[in-house]
Amino acid sequence: MGTSDLERAFSQKNSIAFPPESDFEETSELHAELALYDTFMAGIITTLIQDGRVPREHARLLRPAPELRARLRVATESECSALAADAVRYLDYLDRLEHVVELAARVLRTSMDQ
Repeated sequence: MGTSDLERAFSQKNSIAFPPESDFEETSELHAELALYDTFMAGIITTLIQDGRVPREHARLLRPAPELRARLRVATESECSALAADAVRYLDYLDRLEHVVELAARVLRTSMDQ
């Protein structure tokens, strides 16, 4: 597992459009939180791909977002089908993003072990 695998996975994730904003306040807040997480992780991962390392304080932040995931799962069970559909889209995107975050963390650990 190397940087080229991470770069390929990151590129694949980025080829998928970020999900659109929700019309519902509950999921709109989750959308904003997902956008912030995506942007922050993208910055760390881009630095890792380009430089082969990241600042230590950023490396510690390269992790999943379990609180966001839990809130999205609750939203997928909404009685409002449109709201639940938004949450499912956001959760699908989060799945792809966290896969790349996991790969990046693995690359980082491997590079630190060498």
